[in-house]
Amino acid sequence: MKANGAEVIGAFLKNAGVSYIFGLMGSPMMPIMDKVHAAGDVRFVPTLHEQGAMFMAVGYARYTRKPGVCFLTTGPGATNGTTGLAEAYVESIPLVFLSMESATDRHGRPFSNSHEIDQLSVFKPITKGAWRIDRGDRIVEILERAFRTAQGGRPGPVYVGIARDIIRQDVEFELRPPESYMARSRVVPDEVSMGHATDLLAGAKNVVILAGGGVWRSDAQAELTDLAERLEAAISVAFAQQGIVPETHPLYVGRPSFAIYGSDNPAYKAVIQDADLLVILGATMSERSTSGYHKDIVPPGIDILQIDIDPAEIGKNYPVKLGLVGDLKATLRLALRDLESRGVHRKDLAASEKAQHIRQLRQEERSRYMPQATSDAVPINRLRLMKEVFDFVGPDTIISGSHGWKERVGDLNNPAFAEGGDFGTASGSGFLRSLVIKLVDPQKQVVWLAGDGSFMMVLSELGTAVAENLPIIVVVNHNAAYGNEKRSQALRYGRFIGTDLPIPDLAAVARDFGAYGERVEKPEDIRGALERAAESGKVAVVDVILDNSIDGLTPTPWERDTLALR
Repeated sequence: MKANGAEVIGAFLKNAGVSYIFGLMGSPMMPIMDKVHAAGDVRFVPTLHEQGAMFMAVGYARYTRKPGVCFLTTGPGATNGTTGLAEAYVESIPLVFLSMESATDRHGRPFSNSHEIDQLSVFKPITKGAWRIDRGDRIVEILERAFRTAQGGRPGPVYVGIARDIIRQDVEFELRPPESYMARSRVVPDEVSMGHATDLLAGAKNVVILAGGGVWRSDAQAELTDLAERLEAAISVAFAQQGIVPETHPLYVGRPSFAIYGSDNPAYKAVIQDADLLVILGATMSERSTSGYHKDIVPPGIDILQIDIDPAEIGKNYPVKLGLVGDLKATLRLALRDLESRGVHRKDLAASEKAQHIRQLRQEERSRYMPQATSDAVPINRLRLMKEVFDFVGPDTIISGSHGWKERVGDLNNPAFAEGGDFGTASGSGFLRSLVIKLVDPQKQVVWLAGDGSFMMVLSELGTAVAENLPIIVVVNHNAAYGNEKRSQALRYGRFIGTDLPIPDLAAVARDFGAYGERVEKPEDIRGALERAAESGKVAVVDVILDNSIDGLTPTPWERDTLALR
């Protein structure tokens, strides 16, 4: 076939199965997007800032397990997407980032050309691969490589720069089905290594499983719970991976810690101290998940079995007894087969002393928060707000935001897809990730628990939510402060610098955008506001005024020990 470069790119994206392109229109992109639109089946979702487009692409990839596609214009358009791209890199999220670049006959004069910088050099350190298309006859070759690289092995983002002049070149091209240039098989360890792993699993007396994002990406949740129920193993999840295992599961013990210097989880600490084997599944054992690589999270001398798709992760932060490189779903299936052959069957958890012990530990920990969670004080206590939200939502709701707070009062049965991970992009980006979940799965109820400072960072994207008719519920923790930072300042320094914020009436702002908005100042009014927000059929902002006093923000006495700097 013969067509110009813009038509080739549009045809390739359609042929590759791309459903959505997230971006912000710039004039260099227009010829390509016109051809994409004409080809049909691929929907362009515009945002009001480039960072929003990249975060929507990240959220799409995380939720669907398909590569997200973000298309931004040259120079400042491209660099505005850098933070979301970096998150995709750190969080192993498959993403294809397309951006226009200067024309081939002008390329290389960065202090003269409009919008030009060396975009390849900017994005190479935070991608699995970065290429520039400067010949029309290489469009298909480089795009195939980009999609293959983003999804292969340990997934991650790639960058493709498109020279402005090649989209006008007429070229001969041929499109192949994706299966002809993509690997579809799952990598598994060799039989000898699997035998050693089964020996470890079957021989352990007290197992703890720590599951990371690799479990979700491999779609291995069922295999994970099967393994836990055979071994009566406590299940924990890495930072930002809440909900990949239903938190109502009898063996679920919570995250190891809430944040890098945040509250540790006493229930997890109790079970790990008695464990003889820690099984790490697709988790990086990051600084956040281990509360600063603390010995309370991974006790010295404990045997570790680690399974990961990336050999570079094996033993990276903690020495292992055995490390296996393989796809988690396929590898766990082999382990389950071998355990079954040895007579290790799933246990009746209703009669399990281990499950009862875990349940008691979690109930004891949660009871410590009940005085705050049931407080009738005005201004409203944050934990009272969290509890009201959990009492309102159904079990299938996707609820994200407020790291470390919501698990103190309720259980998640869906992955918290909109959470920021180890790169720390929780502030604001959760709004865009929440919107994209509603975009691709309109029947899901989605709630984002937003700090007021976080919401202000992406407030313009209320326009995107209204324009695209994405009726999620935003519950704002309105305390006119970067609350977690102010808590930390109170503990460490006894004074506040740069953590108090000028926050408007966010409910009124929402209404000006055409969204539903309601302000709440009394705890007894929270439930009614949530009901009205859900019934509105619009994106809704419930602006809840919280206690921003010293007493409301600083830790309670029983939190101080675990919040102290190590």
